[in-house]
Amino acid sequence: FGCKLDWDGSDALATNDRNCWLSALAFAYVRTGSASALINGTTLIFPKGASMSCGTTGGFNLVIPQGVIIKGAGVYGGSMLKQCASDPSTDHFLSLCDPVANQGQFGCRIEDFAIKSDADGNSGVSLVYSNSGQQFPLVNNIYMEVTKRVCLYYEIGRGGASNAIFENVDCEAAGTNVNDGITIASNVGSTQVVIR
Repeated sequence: FGCKLDWDGSDALATNDRNCWLSALAFAYVRTGSASALINGTTLIFPKGASMSCGTTGGFNLVIPQGVIIKGAGVYGGSMLKQCASDPSTDHFLSLCDPVANQGQFGCRIEDFAIKSDADGNSGVSLVYSNSGQQFPLVNNIYMEVTKRVCLYYEIGRGGASNAIFENVDCEAAGTNVNDGITIASNVGSTQVVIR
């Protein structure tokens, strides 16, 4: 899809890979007419390398759709996704499942990745966000490094009695960060949030 994977410590010298990410995610997502079909997407295998993504739409840089799994080559020395330092302080970086869906969604996940951001972040603005993902691990084997935003933020829990699972999460909040590393909002209702 044209990703350059050439971030090497400097945003100024790296290619903005956002368009290739958007294309790959659109390709991987399969919209079905029936919820009972249980076919919504596939797994994107991300190679070794560091990719930078800049820009936002609707409050997010990238949205991982229902049924789509992004799988990297590993946490340390494997795959990394870097948020541009210039991204808005009001917008989240990644959303797990559709943030405007008015129902629970299944199968969106990111795993075996490092995710890094040195972008400014207002209170509650996160690196990884979800309000509709449920029932299966949303995050697995992820290293997150932030300087001014929340690593992981989960709220609302659409779909009633369900669960949201986060496994093997390492959140490194550095610098002048005043946000919590992981935030579970008080409005999740009957959703069981599991963090391992």
